[in-house]
Amino acid sequence: IKIFIKMENLILNGTINTPEIILDINMKNLSISGNILPENPLDFFNILDNYIDIYIQNNQNNDLTIIFDITYMNSSSSKRLYQFIKKCIEIFKNLNIKWIYEINDDDGKEYGLNFESALGFKFDFQIKQ
Repeated sequence: IKIFIKMENLILNGTINTPEIILDINMKNLSISGNILPENPLDFFNILDNYIDIYIQNNQNNDLTIIFDITYMNSSSSKRLYQFIKKCIEIFKNLNIKWIYEINDDDGKEYGLNFESALGFKFDFQIKQ
């Protein structure tokens, strides 16, 4: 039995330790911005994974643009984010990843370059305006 759930936008307000997450189903954009330092990265990313699973059921064109504007993340969150991006690469036919970073933030850009290299998937790097 396949259960179909009507999709609505996801909006999770950011905190000092967690990013703001906005999944706009009409624009087909997922925005993740801020610090990624949740107390329990597994639980935090499970929410995002579950929402992406519902989104893919509702999105016949299989399109998504993910916009990352990450200030800082710890190593456990980095591992879990890698798994999340890898999942998205595997399930979306038309996936774009934008990695936004501050002009003088070499570490911020390096995060994205490391993911791009490890995943073998081209990111669109943009300096924050």
